[in-house]
Amino acid sequence: MRHPALDDAARGVDKLRMASDRIHSANPVEALQHVDCEPEAVRARTRAVFEAAELVGQAADIVARAVAAARQGWRGEAADAFGRAGEGAVSHLRATHDRTDATGRAGQAIADRLDALARDAGAASTSSARGADPACDVVLGGGPSHPHFVEAAERVNLAVNDVITVCERAVTEVGQLGAVLDGLA
Repeated sequence: MRHPALDDAARGVDKLRMASDRIHSANPVEALQHVDCEPEAVRARTRAVFEAAELVGQAADIVARAVAAARQGWRGEAADAFGRAGEGAVSHLRATHDRTDATGRAGQAIADRLDALARDAGAASTSSARGADPACDVVLGGGPSHPHFVEAAERVNLAVNDVITVCERAVTEVGQLGAVLDGLA
């Protein structure tokens, strides 16, 4: 877990974790730990991609100026061949710039989605845990002798299952976004 929202959620589901331990249910904190996304790492790589795009764009401009300067006053077959080759190089550089810039924008969109995904998973998990707080209190405070222990244990287990479901969905989407990101490289 490297996202602050997931760290906060792990703290937010701690009472649910303790209650789930008491009834031998799954651990909601472990479920949150499986949602591993680092939007800031993606943003850092995206910045590097944008910097590369900028350099390629500058190179295209430099080559275009050099070709234009060389062709001034130069006529003939060699000048025409040089001009075509230079224009081809400029065209290739501009296309490379555009593809690199598009990759950076796609990386930004993925980082934004990872950030939203972590925040949403954290908020939903915390909400499920808070909804089960009264049941957690019964499980933690009363034990099996409490008259509502069975119902409380069921509610705790449902909340844990809700957290797990949220985390499974998030893990699936993180994987899908990772595959898209890999395809951009």
